[in-house]
Amino acid sequence: MKSGYLLFLFVLLINSLFAQENKEFTNTLSIQSYIDFTKSAAQPAFWTTYDYKKISVEARYGYDWEKGVSLYAGPFFKCRNWDFRLLGGVLFGNTTGFSFSPTIMLETKKVYFFNQPQYVIGLSNMPSNFSHWGEFYYKFSNAIWAGVTERYYIDKTSYDFAFGPQISITYKNLYIAFYWWIPSRQTESKAFLAVGYEHEF
Repeated sequence: MKSGYLLFLFVLLINSLFAQENKEFTNTLSIQSYIDFTKSAAQPAFWTTYDYKKISVEARYGYDWEKGVSLYAGPFFKCRNWDFRLLGGVLFGNTTGFSFSPTIMLETKKVYFFNQPQYVIGLSNMPSNFSHWGEFYYKFSNAIWAGVTERYYIDKTSYDFAFGPQISITYKNLYIAFYWWIPSRQTESKAFLAVGYEHEF
């Protein structure tokens, strides 16, 4: 519970820091969540991202490690249809560590591409690890996207690799997405259900 309160306070702090700034710039706030349905449990994760001018900040819960909190910040760049976030962060709560998590996104009228490698240095209650999340969507319409997703995790003693199709339904600033992982001995995950909200102002 304490970690959840810290995450909530971080979001309020970021909002207050930028609320009174010059409105001529376009800022983006996104709030997202998923449930990972594994072979033994359902694990939730939440994260919120704020892009302001050339700075991006992000808070995560359960995303980098089960029930762990992560706070990130770093430069944010845009080049035509490409977005780049070079985020470094700290992990705390039931684990402690440092993380580097660059993110690359491409969005056109018909295609969406997401690429996020991540390296975590574990200090306590978690191993150092490398992970990767990749998505490719084709937009059949503004409301319906479909594609494939790949997720990879490895540390010194274990690894998990998942791959499968996905579909996303969007309405205005909201989306809901379903990911189905092809059954394999290489992954504990069976499916994902994700929801999100994004607002530009």
